[in-house]
Amino acid sequence: MVKHAEPSGRLPKGTRLHVLIEKEGRLYVGHCLELGIASQGRTRKECLAMVKEAVELWLDTVTKEQMAQRLKQMAGEFCELSIT
Repeated sequence: MVKHAEPSGRLPKGTRLHVLIEKEGRLYVGHCLELGIASQGRTRKECLAMVKEAVELWLDTVTKEQMAQRLKQMAGEFCELSIT
């Protein structure tokens, strides 16, 4: 019998995630940069709410090991770029 790990996808309280929202045709598509989770909506507000829901659903089901793997895969840095 395979024992499944219990979900424990908890981020520290107050964690802030970044969402890139782009207009694609009639829809807005949002992509959570840290977790690689995306969703869409008819408005920016709806898109952001849908991304938040998708992240929350993922966090409800992900194991600690899966969370660590995803964060490792998505690790990177944000840089500013100046064009002169």
